[in-house]
Amino acid sequence: MKPDDAQTELETRIHQTGEVLSGLTLENGVRLMLDFYRDIRSEGCSIEDEGDMLLFQWGTFDWGEGRCFQCNITRQFMEPDDEEDDAISQLSFTFYYPASEFHDSLADGNQWCASPDELPEFEEFIKESPAYKAVKDSVPENVELDHGTV
Repeated sequence: MKPDDAQTELETRIHQTGEVLSGLTLENGVRLMLDFYRDIRSEGCSIEDEGDMLLFQWGTFDWGEGRCFQCNITRQFMEPDDEEDDAISQLSFTFYYPASEFHDSLADGNQWCASPDELPEFEEFIKESPAYKAVKDSVPENVELDHGTV
């Protein structure tokens, strides 16, 4: 798979489960992204050079439309380009929840996974994180899946 095809590939996987994007919980979304990373390698993105990685992150933010708590799992691709720089893109899966005092009490955080070999520890970290535990079964206000350059 080429990084530009990642969103379509993950959308196909979501459809194959019988789910719709807007109906996914964080628990289901994380499972889908972890399985996608485990099963599908990205062409031209070297695992050895951290060219295909995962990131789990969370926090309460205000991006101009009011405060919300969000959890995100992102797959980052680095492709060598002709100018000896890396072209970086991300497939970002974000789950939005109403902000609350409880969510405010959770420190913002993140964790990287540099290779499929690290997936078991990464998955354990996610499942043990207070942010994941707080919202994993909750229906988010919004779910976004998009692919773009960094």
